[in-house]
Amino acid sequence: MPTQIAKTLKLFVILLIPILVIGGAASLLATDRYLAFEYGKAGFPPDPFGFTQQQRFDLASSNIHYVRAHLSSDALTNQTLDGGAVYNTREVSHMADFQAVFQSVLRAWRVTFILLLLVGFILWQKRGTICPCLGGSSGWTFDFRYHNLNRPVGGLCLAILVQHIPSLFLQTGFLAVFLL
Repeated sequence: MPTQIAKTLKLFVILLIPILVIGGAASLLATDRYLAFEYGKAGFPPDPFGFTQQQRFDLASSNIHYVRAHLSSDALTNQTLDGGAVYNTREVSHMADFQAVFQSVLRAWRVTFILLLLVGFILWQKRGTICPCLGGSSGWTFDFRYHNLNRPVGGLCLAILVQHIPSLFLQTGFLAVFLL
């Protein structure tokens, strides 16, 4: 029976990892630093409507703050540019729908992150009883290459959270966006 619990928990982890990765990516991309990175690229195309880079950045930044911060629709309705409204009613309605979807993704990401930490902790604590292959002197050990630690760790989620996701970001240079 203990191995069945471990298999179930591992399957749970496998199903939650895509939610963690997608939600994390959405959260990271909806930041002012990412906007600054994108708008600061040398080959960034000019605006066909004549907006300057600063105007585009300011509008995009206010949209991101609207989507992330649970602001009311008035935050978009009250935006003006050269004396005129920036968004019409249909666009504000669309952004309200997008805000609801984005907030749901962030909530799902937070819950997933907490669940993965809990499952990883359970598997780590019970590595000799729930799944004998995850602990003990002859059990599976996980080598934290970047930290020079060699200790038994139960749970795929701890391995992914501690080693693979940060190394993926470092290998692709994605963290450079946030270190400007």
